[in-house]
Amino acid sequence: MPATHVKCLLDGAVPPPAVAGPVEGGRWELVELDTGHWPMFSQPRQLACVPRESAAAD
Repeated sequence: MPATHVKCLLDGAVPPPAVAGPVEGGRWELVELDTGHWPMFSQPRQLACVPRESAAAD
């Protein structure tokens, strides 16, 4: 099943180990947003685009 991980860059640029494995293995897509831990408040439009763009890429 396709999966997408949203990485908020103000929390650090490197995904946690539990995420890095599936992303590096190609099982998950990694999307980075230049925001903090609550993107639904700081960048709601950009966050709302993530699932739409991920679905269009499949």
